[in-house]
Order: sequence, then C-alpha cells, then structure tokens
Amino acid sequence: MGRKASGIATVAGSLVAALAVVTAYALGTTGRSTASASTPPTDAPERTMTTSGQGTVTGIPDELSFSVAVTQTQADVSTALAGTSARMRAVLHSLAGLGVRPKDVQTTGLHVGPHYSYSGGSAHITGYTVTQRARVTVRDIGRGGKAVGVATRAGGNDVRISSVSLDISDRDALLEQARKAAVRDAMVKARQYAAVSGQQVGRMMSLVEVRTAAPRPRAIFNRAAAQPAGLEGLSVPLRVGRQGLDVRVKVVWSLD
Repeated sequence: MGRKASGIATVAGSLVAALAVVTAYALGTTGRSTASASTPPTDAPERTMTTSGQGTVTGIPDELSFSVAVTQTQADVSTALAGTSARMRAVLHSLAGLGVRPKDVQTTGLHVGPHYSYSGGSAHITGYTVTQRARVTVRDIGRGGKAVGVATRAGGNDVRISSVSLDISDRDALLEQARKAAVRDAMVKARQYAAVSGQQVGRMMSLVEVRTAAPRPRAIFNRAAAQPAGLEGLSVPLRVGRQGLDVRVKVVWSLD
C-alpha cells in the first residue's frame, strides 16, 4: 500500500513539471509574437511634391519662306507646260540674283489638267492648264521683301505668291534657354512650398516636358537692306516682329 501511494505521487510530480514547461514555452512564444507585431514597417512610401514650371524666350526671325506658283492655260498641254517652265525659270533666276541658293528652292507640285467651258448644259475642253509650284527660303531676312517683289515681276500675271512665313534659323538654342528657365521656375516653386510647410526639397524624381509652343509674334518694323541695282521699288514691306518659344514642364520632387 505504501509503495502504491509513492508511485502515484511520483507520476503526479512528473505531470506538474511537464505542465510547467509547456506553460513557460507558451508564454515565451506569445511575448515574441507581440514584439514582432509592434515593429514599424520599413518600406513606407516616400513623400513627394509635384510642381510645374514655365520658360519663355523670344527671338527675332531671320528667315523668310514663301510659296510661288506659276499657272498658264493654253490650247494644248505642250504649250502650257513650256510656258510655265519658262516663267518659273525666270522667277528662279531673279531669286538667284538676290543670293537665294538652289538648295533653298524646292519644287512642291506640278498639276496638268483640262480647262473647260460650259454652254448648253454641257462641258467642252477648250485648253489645258498647267501649274508649277515651288517653296523658297530666303536666309537673309533683309532681302525677304525684295525676293517677293522680284519673283512677282519675273512671273508677271502668271505668278501667285502665298504662305509667307517668318522663322528663326537657330530654334534649338532658344529651346535650350526656355527649358532651363522652365526647370528653374519649377525648382523655385518647390522650395517655396517646402519652406511654407516646414519641409525641405530632396532629389528630383521625374521630369516631363508637357508642352512646347510658339506664341503669336508681335509686329515690329524691319529696316530694308541696300537694294541691288535695277531692283529699286520692288521690295514688299515686311514686319518680322518677334517670335517666342514657350516650354512647360512637370517635376516630381522627394521631400526630406
């Protein structure tokens, strides 16, 4: 009887010890899980700010371009083609006398078609119309007005002048200045907003050019250069004005 009681006591003690070990392990595991859950994440998104910038620069046009067309209607195609070719050669020769280089003249069209007259409700071919077109670029803006004048005289009533435009030969240099000014404008705005909100501007994260445009030119008078001999009075007055290039950018900055 004594040995049986002793055995029961021994088993009970073993169970108590095992229960204590399991309880201690459970408590330790719970403590570690709680500590791990309370650790803040390290991949929080970076704070950013977006500003826009604008840069505008102006320049004076130094080139003039225009389209010239010579048209004749004759009884047959061969005569009309020969007549327009002779007129166009005269126009190009007069422009060469002003210093317009062959590489600055480009043929842009040739049209040959019948010419009709209408009577009694029906159409009748009475001849053929031929039109030759070319695009001319005058690199010296001071001779632009004279170029239009001499081309008109050389072509006579067969010539038509259209699409006169002014341009700046070195637009890339103006664009570079406008882009720099646009980025500086965006940077100034970012620093102002950061200072007001008690923050500091960090690195530039992205930059996008959202628009490049040329505002409407403002007319100014262009003094004509000396006219070549025999061409007095043929200069068409020009107002070249000023052309502006406008660049807009959008920049994303990080905040420190």
